[in-house]
Amino acid sequence: MLMIEELSNRLSGAPARKGERRINLLPKGEDSIWIYLDRARVDPLTGSNYSTWKRQITLQLGLLDFDFVLTEARPVILTAESTDVEKATFKKWEKVNKLCMMVIQGSIHETISRGIPETTTAKELFELINGQFMGNVHSRQYNCLAQLFSLYCDETGSVREHILKLSKLVINLRDLGFTIEDELMVHMAVAKLPSKFDTLKVNYSTQGRKWDLNELINICVAEEERLKESNAEYANYSQIQQKELQEEF
Repeated sequence: MLMIEELSNRLSGAPARKGERRINLLPKGEDSIWIYLDRARVDPLTGSNYSTWKRQITLQLGLLDFDFVLTEARPVILTAESTDVEKATFKKWEKVNKLCMMVIQGSIHETISRGIPETTTAKELFELINGQFMGNVHSRQYNCLAQLFSLYCDETGSVREHILKLSKLVINLRDLGFTIEDELMVHMAVAKLPSKFDTLKVNYSTQGRKWDLNELINICVAEEERLKESNAEYANYSQIQQKELQEEF
């Protein structure tokens, strides 16, 4: 498989390095790009996975140094007065734009692609897809945030399951392009613990160092076990006291 840098150099027309033996792969060179992209595993766009698809496709095109066609306008159409630089720029853009169009179109599920109008540039195609799915993304972001803010651990529930549910919602939000940092996630997890964890909350707020999610789970589970043992001991003690009182009478 060709290195990404080499693929980019060949498409941009960069001269071969000293001692480098280069085989002309264009237009056959496109096959090497497809081999790379196939191994890169971009998930097909189905609608619900738009944020994940967008992140993957922009990453892969960026690694190939193709992503400039997604943000830059088409170069000026060539004329008889065009300079050599303008000609080279347009030739590179035209080639990369064609490949990006093929990559993007090839990564869209058939049921979705039927509803996307035809375009002549990858930038227009990307913007069309963005316009169609961003509304759905915002709706899903809102739903995840609503669940996150309303999620509290009750007195009878498992603290481990509570924190993992919270973590899953945060991961879902990240997939939708809404990032919540790990430190904030830990703050929220602690704040949503029931009152029986008040001692742990005080210790957390007064410590200078940060806790990661795994450490928080381990600490909470240990505290939960300690509370269970303490409650069991108290229950046993109460039973003994009651029995002694009954014997006295």
